[in-house]
Amino acid sequence: MSTFDIPAEYIINEGPVEFENLNIYPNPTTGPVQYEVDNKLIGDITITILTLEGKEIRKQKVRKDFEYLLGKIDLTEYSRGNYLIKFELNNSVVIKNIILE
Repeated sequence: MSTFDIPAEYIINEGPVEFENLNIYPNPTTGPVQYEVDNKLIGDITITILTLEGKEIRKQKVRKDFEYLLGKIDLTEYSRGNYLIKFELNNSVVIKNIILE
């Protein structure tokens, strides 16, 4: 078995491991999307919707005051295709892919 190093510039999540507990559903979706965050991190989450080319099409902030957060994003106004949803909290960034049908 071989091992290899991944250069730092290719690592998406450089923040605390606790922020990895993030679920987005349904995926694929026709528009409405729910997200669940269940971790110990507290603070303002910046949620950014991006095209696959990296163009920002929507940005919003949500306050997370408890370990568990359930929220909704409505993507029905956008064209069908693949999008990225970026969640930023403190020094942690998680990017998820979403398919809009």
